[in-house]
Amino acid sequence: MDNDDHIQGYFDGRDLGTPWPSGNRSHVYRHCFEVGRREKMGCHWPAEVARQRAAAAYIADGLPVPEMPRGRPA
Repeated sequence: MDNDDHIQGYFDGRDLGTPWPSGNRSHVYRHCFEVGRREKMGCHWPAEVARQRAAAAYIADGLPVPEMPRGRPA
């Protein structure tokens, strides 16, 4: 999986006309889709929940869990 798939999932999620992804997409794509959809709808997860769900998606796809930022960018 490459970073483009993550980005595509996020932007697909923000497009309210795009249907929810099915099992033919990676767990990480589906996670990014849901993050985008939740942000668009104004119902964000708490940051720690989002990080835990992202880590679970990477693990489910058999990928190494990347370092996830904490706090706001400087």
